[in-house]
Amino acid sequence: MRLERLALAVRIAATIPYVWLRVRLMPLPRALAGLMPRDGGAWRLAPGAWRHRPIQGQAPGARRQAPDRSDLILQLTDRILERRVALLRPSCMLRSLVLFRFLREAGIPVCVHFGVAREDAGLRGHSWLTLDGAPFAEPTDPSPRFQIVYSFPPGEGLTGH
Repeated sequence: MRLERLALAVRIAATIPYVWLRVRLMPLPRALAGLMPRDGGAWRLAPGAWRHRPIQGQAPGARRQAPDRSDLILQLTDRILERRVALLRPSCMLRSLVLFRFLREAGIPVCVHFGVAREDAGLRGHSWLTLDGAPFAEPTDPSPRFQIVYSFPPGEGLTGH
């Protein structure tokens, strides 16, 4: 497990500058399409495997003790971004796109959304993920504050927006 965790951390760290460059050099839809995993993704989970399941003998509502793949991807991505890989400043967009790439590869059908909100002197942007229409890996739901201007994959993950 340690070697697998290390290999994933190295892949995430190597992907961060790639994602940053890709989004800056290409139109957004084309850049995002290139982040979708191909058929030969490294990990494949059964449908619904990203949901937390109780450990045998544990109450049904209790959270698992051992992190599943989505938790591991979240933890590693956040830790690596905190350390400013390739001197890149972490941002919500970089975080959401790297998470999008690896969670999709793991078989978790997340969608990425880009939104704007009017603030005092202008506009503020935010990027976040959703899973089954609900915010994923976000402390609060950003959709009431930010007007969604683009979602990828188009048409997925939008419920009532």
